[in-house]
Amino acid sequence: MYDSFSQEIYTLLSTALSELEASQASGRTPKNPLNEAHYLGAWVTNAMKQKRFDNITMPILKAWQSKARSLGKNSGLKAQFVYLQKCYSQVLDENQQVQSVKKAQLQSVVEQLVEQQWMVKPRI
Repeated sequence: MYDSFSQEIYTLLSTALSELEASQASGRTPKNPLNEAHYLGAWVTNAMKQKRFDNITMPILKAWQSKARSLGKNSGLKAQFVYLQKCYSQVLDENQQVQSVKKAQLQSVVEQLVEQQWMVKPRI
């Protein structure tokens, strides 16, 4: 489930940003925060109506739709989309598949936290 969410949300974010970029390149959407917020708010609503993405993304689409409607240009959707796209791109490999986390990687993180004097609960 989480693998498909990561892949689906990354696809959604990439699609939204590339379609915004295409709209701006064609001159239909001016490059300013107001028009970008309006475009992305309408894009989210259309994506929901057209069921473009898996149902697993519906709760986040609804949250973004609500944010766009209540905050308008102050919703920060574009910045949030760019940030989330960057985050999710780090958990996907070159084939857009979720990278598995190995035990050694987790052990390394725990060791680093202990070195930095984090309180780490020992395994019972």
